[in-house]
Amino acid sequence: MVELAAADRSKVVTRRGACAGGFLVAALAACAKPAPPTIRLSVASDGDYLAFTPNRLTAPAGAHVIVTFEHRGKILSQDHDWVLARPGTMPSILADSDRASQSSHAETQSFLKPGDPRIIVATHRIKKGETTTVEFTAPAPGDYPYFCSTPGHAEDMQGVLHVTSS
Repeated sequence: MVELAAADRSKVVTRRGACAGGFLVAALAACAKPAPPTIRLSVASDGDYLAFTPNRLTAPAGAHVIVTFEHRGKILSQDHDWVLARPGTMPSILADSDRASQSSHAETQSFLKPGDPRIIVATHRIKKGETTTVEFTAPAPGDYPYFCSTPGHAEDMQGVLHVTSS
């Protein structure tokens, strides 16, 4: 048996600890989940019509989603936005939109209130020729309606975000 001096013994222990630490870091890195994918989607108003193009988007659940919304109107001066809602909420949203369209402030004020539980994410309203972006994490798999919240627009200006399994 070889006898090591005290100073040499501490070097051996330190090296063993460094090796063990290196193995631990490598093992943890191998177990770490990869970052979710980033999905870039584009949607626009269909010129001066009350419609979105495309009216169907797709993203995997858990993805970091970046939606760019462009107002492609040329003639009419109505503002538009892009609002993503929870499934099953469109009947109540349409009813609120119809009621709000009777208001004298219909074009300038959204009928949606801050913190509305029906809404996942929304852009701000933009004027013709403008573009805006919103980012969010794609929810669980399913079909999620999107619409324009300018009162009276939601009935026609709708689409679906289809969220797939990762």
